[in-house]
Amino acid sequence: MSKVLIKSDNVQMSVEYFTDLLKQMGIEYSVKKNSIEFKTDKEFLEEGIPVPLDIDTDDLLCLMTMAHERNITLNKLCNQILREQIEQSENEKIVKKNKRDKK
Repeated sequence: MSKVLIKSDNVQMSVEYFTDLLKQMGIEYSVKKNSIEFKTDKEFLEEGIPVPLDIDTDDLLCLMTMAHERNITLNKLCNQILREQIEQSENEKIVKKNKRDKK
């Protein structure tokens, strides 16, 4: 059983987004407060959850070139970028919290 904990200003909208994705993929789930529990197989966990991206043509061309230069797929590059940005955002939150705690 996997679990997604929703941390968002609009929990209801986030829950609806994830449950819609799970429905589209035919995955059974249950919602409990601000988390979603769902059954997955190993293949699904390796692939991850699809995230729709709205990328303009110039940026898409740039990303495709970067992926080609790194000899990876565009999908893999986008996943790397998203993971890096999420990690950076989490780190910034920790730094801000530590600064507040020191005051």
